[in-house]
Amino acid sequence: MLTLKSVDFDSPELSALAALMERAFPANERMPMNVLLSREGSEMLAILEDGAFRGFISLLTRMDICHILFFAMEEDCRGRGLGTAALELVRERKPGLRLIADLEAPDSAAPNAEQRLSRRRFYERCGYEDTGVTYRWRGEHYAILSSGGRVTDEEFWRFWNEW
Repeated sequence: MLTLKSVDFDSPELSALAALMERAFPANERMPMNVLLSREGSEMLAILEDGAFRGFISLLTRMDICHILFFAMEEDCRGRGLGTAALELVRERKPGLRLIADLEAPDSAAPNAEQRLSRRRFYERCGYEDTGVTYRWRGEHYAILSSGGRVTDEEFWRFWNEW
């Protein structure tokens, strides 16, 4: 059975979560763990399968928007439907909210061009749609996808400017 468990500085899952963050995200895309664990509206959730760590998802909720900041599954757990199930658990945890995810924008010249497209297809299979909102952060170009309602460019920037 898949579950989401809140993680804090004392959680036994924290070391596995931090190690997966290091493997799954390039240094320029990561945020300090203390920020992700302590900022108002921020939640760090371990994804557990029958109590075993399988991945994590980091959320930031403000207004009526829940932003998926980071989402990663252990390498050997990918392709088993656990990520899809985890996003469904987030939807159940955040009823009535618009969920957004930022993805590296498609770029055929990028070294991870196929991975970018694969991630996008995953979110689209899970019901996320392109919002047309894009931005640059730390040298990378991102596109915003949403589920549960569209998010405008103005709403996205208001969300971040108030954090």
